[in-house]
Amino acid sequence: MDSKEFKIRRATMVDILALQKMAKATFYESFIDITPEADMQEYLEAAFSTEALLAELQDQDSIFYFIENVVQLMGYGKINFNKVPYGFSEMPNSMEIQRIYIKKEFQQCGAAGKLMHVFFEEARKRKLHNIWLSTGSLNNKALSFYSKYGFETIGHHEFPVGGEMFDDLILLLNKSQ
Repeated sequence: MDSKEFKIRRATMVDILALQKMAKATFYESFIDITPEADMQEYLEAAFSTEALLAELQDQDSIFYFIENVVQLMGYGKINFNKVPYGFSEMPNSMEIQRIYIKKEFQQCGAAGKLMHVFFEEARKRKLHNIWLSTGSLNNKALSFYSKYGFETIGHHEFPVGGEMFDDLILLLNKSQ
């Protein structure tokens, strides 16, 4: 199957082990070059434990999606509702894009863009105009990707991974314009 031929489906409770494996693998791939191994392992065990992911899957204000081809999972994404960006007291009509992770071997084939369109459609159905996310301030690849969709920086916060602190930018896209 061509790498551009893929489908997106909502992840459910029965997907917990696949989600856990994908979440750990893609986070590790994305950040091991800038994160000490001990800090990375501490973060992976806490953030992607079975208990943590089950709680996230059960959260009525969150949706996980898998993107896959007929052979394997290529990546995943997660959106949240009724959450406010770090340092903000409110943000009406908003949706957070919390995660978009695509395995390195499938990057540059349009998978992340397909997830973005699914996320935008979910926001449209719910009449949510403010779409926000946070990403590493030094993650030029992600910043370039998000800027193509019109996201703009509105703030920043620190993101802990083990004993390391990373500067994340908070980006916003207003779809009401």
